[in-house]
Amino acid sequence: MNSALHAVTDEPDVLVSGDIASATFEFCARLEAGDGKVTGAVCRTSHVWGLKDGQWTIIREHTSCRVVPLEEVHALLAKFEPGKL
Repeated sequence: MNSALHAVTDEPDVLVSGDIASATFEFCARLEAGDGKVTGAVCRTSHVWGLKDGQWTIIREHTSCRVVPLEEVHALLAKFEPGKL
Protein backbone atom coordinates (compact mmCIF):
# COMPACT_ATOMS: atom_id res chain seq x y z
CA MET A 1 0.00 0.00 0.00
CA ASN A 2 1.50 3.31 -1.09
CA SER A 3 -1.18 5.55 0.36
CA ALA A 4 -4.69 5.71 1.76
CA LEU A 5 -6.80 8.86 1.93
CA HIS A 6 -10.14 8.72 3.69
CA ALA A 7 -12.92 10.92 5.03
CA VAL A 8 -15.96 10.28 7.21
CA THR A 9 -18.98 11.08 5.02
CA ASP A 10 -21.84 10.44 7.45
CA GLU A 11 -22.06 11.43 11.10
CA PRO A 12 -21.78 8.47 13.46
CA ASP A 13 -25.04 6.98 14.66
CA VAL A 14 -24.40 6.09 18.32
CA LEU A 15 -26.54 4.08 20.74
CA VAL A 16 -25.59 3.59 24.40
CA SER A 17 -27.22 1.26 26.89
CA GLY A 18 -25.43 0.77 30.20
CA ASP A 19 -21.99 -0.70 29.57
CA ILE A 20 -22.59 -1.50 25.87
CA ALA A 21 -22.63 0.95 22.97
CA SER A 22 -22.69 0.77 19.19
CA ALA A 23 -21.55 3.24 16.55
CA THR A 24 -22.12 3.09 12.80
CA PHE A 25 -20.68 5.49 10.23
CA GLU A 26 -19.77 5.77 6.57
CA PHE A 27 -16.47 6.81 5.01
CA CYS A 28 -14.87 7.00 1.59
CA ALA A 29 -11.35 5.89 0.72
CA ARG A 30 -8.86 6.43 -2.07
CA LEU A 31 -6.38 3.56 -1.94
CA GLU A 32 -3.13 3.38 -3.90
CA ALA A 33 -1.58 -0.09 -4.04
CA GLY A 34 2.13 -0.80 -4.20
CA ASP A 35 1.89 -1.28 -7.97
CA GLY A 36 0.36 2.20 -8.36
CA LYS A 37 -3.21 1.01 -9.00
CA VAL A 38 -5.72 3.41 -7.43
CA THR A 39 -9.12 2.23 -6.19
CA GLY A 40 -12.04 4.17 -4.79
CA ALA A 41 -14.37 2.76 -2.13
CA VAL A 42 -17.31 3.79 0.02
CA CYS A 43 -17.49 1.84 3.28
CA ARG A 44 -19.89 1.43 6.21
CA THR A 45 -18.45 0.49 9.59
CA SER A 46 -20.09 -0.71 12.78
CA HIS A 47 -18.36 -0.89 16.16
CA VAL A 48 -19.68 -2.46 19.33
CA TRP A 49 -18.08 -0.99 22.46
CA GLY A 50 -17.93 -2.40 25.98
CA LEU A 51 -17.24 -0.45 29.17
CA LYS A 52 -14.91 -2.29 31.52
CA ASP A 53 -13.02 -0.78 34.44
CA GLY A 54 -14.01 2.72 33.31
CA GLN A 55 -12.65 2.37 29.76
CA TRP A 56 -14.54 1.91 26.51
CA THR A 57 -12.99 -0.63 24.15
CA ILE A 58 -14.13 -2.04 20.81
CA ILE A 59 -15.31 -5.62 21.27
CA ARG A 60 -16.67 -6.16 17.75
CA GLU A 61 -16.11 -4.41 14.41
CA HIS A 62 -17.45 -4.96 10.91
CA THR A 63 -16.79 -2.99 7.72
CA SER A 64 -18.38 -3.49 4.31
CA CYS A 65 -17.08 -1.64 1.24
CA ARG A 66 -18.12 -1.19 -2.34
CA VAL A 67 -15.80 -0.11 -5.13
CA VAL A 68 -16.84 3.20 -6.70
CA PRO A 69 -15.43 5.35 -9.50
CA LEU A 70 -12.48 7.53 -8.46
CA GLU A 71 -14.44 10.63 -9.47
CA GLU A 72 -17.01 9.82 -6.78
CA VAL A 73 -14.33 9.41 -4.10
CA HIS A 74 -12.53 12.58 -5.22
CA ALA A 75 -15.80 14.54 -4.97
CA LEU A 76 -16.46 13.16 -1.46
CA LEU A 77 -12.90 13.90 -0.31
CA ALA A 78 -13.18 17.45 -1.67
CA LYS A 79 -16.45 17.95 0.22
CA PHE A 80 -15.55 16.39 3.57
CA GLU A 81 -11.75 16.79 3.71
CA PRO A 82 -10.78 19.73 1.48
CA GLY A 83 -7.07 19.85 0.72
CA LYS A 84 -6.41 16.10 1.13
CA LEU A 85 -5.98 15.50 -2.61
